[in-house]
Amino acid sequence: MFFEILLFAFLAIVIGLAFTFIGYRFFKFLLPIWAFFVGISTGMTAMDNLFNSTFLGVSSGLILGLILGIVFALLAYFVYALAIVLFGGYLGYMLLQGLFLMIGWESGLIPFMVSIGAGVVLALLFAKWSVPRLVIVIGTALGGSMTIISGVLALFGKVNPDYSVLAQTNAVMDQSWFWPLVWLVVAGFGIAVQYAMEKEIDMMDPYVIETVSVKSDDS
Repeated sequence: MFFEILLFAFLAIVIGLAFTFIGYRFFKFLLPIWAFFVGISTGMTAMDNLFNSTFLGVSSGLILGLILGIVFALLAYFVYALAIVLFGGYLGYMLLQGLFLMIGWESGLIPFMVSIGAGVVLALLFAKWSVPRLVIVIGTALGGSMTIISGVLALFGKVNPDYSVLAQTNAVMDQSWFWPLVWLVVAGFGIAVQYAMEKEIDMMDPYVIETVSVKSDDS
């Protein structure tokens, strides 16, 4: 389990840093990495909770997690439009959870349902309409910052490395002013860095999810 925690924390921190500071520029390439991370955490949780078994010294959860991570990453790479819609849903949920956290609303049914609703709405926006590029910058910075914190908390045993790590991280942040401040400061710095890197781009222009060029036979 110690190796799993180290792997989870390392991936969370590295992926979080990438999303926070270069999320917009490499968004298409980071999505499969994000999917790989989700697959690992899901597999570790499912198998360890069901069987808690090992094979050659490696837990079955880690083995399944690596398999799911590869599958999720391949799906995100080859079905990019679907991946970005799912990421939009993740961002919507996370942003509302962060808002409830900042106003001091303890976790409960209403914050959870509203956050789920926000995730659905943002996923639909990503699917049906082009969203401003600035949304990608802000979303990747906020999501990356939260992922970094989750990795640090997992490293110190404050959260478990599984699919509910976001909810666990929110619970830890609920109990302290320090972690929400770190989240906002790191995210703000990430937004500034990304904006500076892409200063030649109008951030209010729509972000194109997928461009397919078709050549006419008559041309």
